[in-house]
Amino acid sequence: MVSQYQKVEWGKLVLLKGIILRHQFILWMALQRKLLTVDKVIKWGITVQTECVLCDTLLEETFDHLFFACPYSQHIWAAILTWLGVQRSIGDCNQEVNWLLQRISHSRPRACIMGFCFAAMVYHIWAERNERRFSNKQSSSLKRLKDVVVQLHIEGQNHSKWKSLWRN
Repeated sequence: MVSQYQKVEWGKLVLLKGIILRHQFILWMALQRKLLTVDKVIKWGITVQTECVLCDTLLEETFDHLFFACPYSQHIWAAILTWLGVQRSIGDCNQEVNWLLQRISHSRPRACIMGFCFAAMVYHIWAERNERRFSNKQSSSLKRLKDVVVQLHIEGQNHSKWKSLWRN
């Protein structure tokens, strides 16, 4: 008997061409809500610092806070959207994914770039969270934003259709 798996809409986002593999994996984990944020670890009975390490507030680190409500992550995503010429308010995870899904198409270079940036943003926020929580290292949101742009530039060298967007 072959089991049937339910298709998820966000799969189109994860499978966009050009996304760096490690970014794709973290995005896949994030969209399934499988990343071990503090709220999940506490449910297992493990005692940990509950505060978000990215924004230094007393707010608990949850998935939605970490990626879309935290000022650190909002700064990165808002800057990326502005750079891409998009003016909009940032919503929660479902709102952002649904907004992206309405704009992506495997054949449109701009959609691939938006998906690349979204995956890179999720990856870098998760990486920064882990560095702060486990290694006592910190990078500013501006540094992480620069990392996304550099990675986009490097990856864009492999996609001739992406290059045409920068000439216009």
